[in-house]
Amino acid sequence: MIYRKRPLVAGYEPHRKRADVEIIIDYPFDEPGHTTRDDQGKLQMYSQSNPAGTRTLVLASSVLRVRGNARLEAVVIIEHVLTGERFSNTPHSFPADRSTAKTLLENQRTSLRERVKQHIEAAYGIRGSQSKSIDNSHDLTDTFRSLYPG
Repeated sequence: MIYRKRPLVAGYEPHRKRADVEIIIDYPFDEPGHTTRDDQGKLQMYSQSNPAGTRTLVLASSVLRVRGNARLEAVVIIEHVLTGERFSNTPHSFPADRSTAKTLLENQRTSLRERVKQHIEAAYGIRGSQSKSIDNSHDLTDTFRSLYPG
């Protein structure tokens, strides 16, 4: 089995001649202006040009809006700051201030992680979403799609 995490980008084609099953997981973030319809169109074109299909399963996602991406970026930055001794070695604050600030950052990280998790679950259709962080302008009709006919 081959497992790939990647956006459904132009020019990418699943392996045609492998006996293995390939699983492609689409990222829930894409270039600005890219929608789930673009991904569905790529899969449709691939299926039409390859009627014999391939042993490929695609897990498609909705796209995170700017708000969802901003929360993901904030989690990454906080993780970086809190990793190892980076935060403890900050020369511009007193130790007592650092302790309070570190606790606040850890709490913010926990909260943001949970929100990002909920956004990603909604993007993959695992949970329903009223979130403004998911682009619902183009419905995701098929979360799972086989590229093997029949």
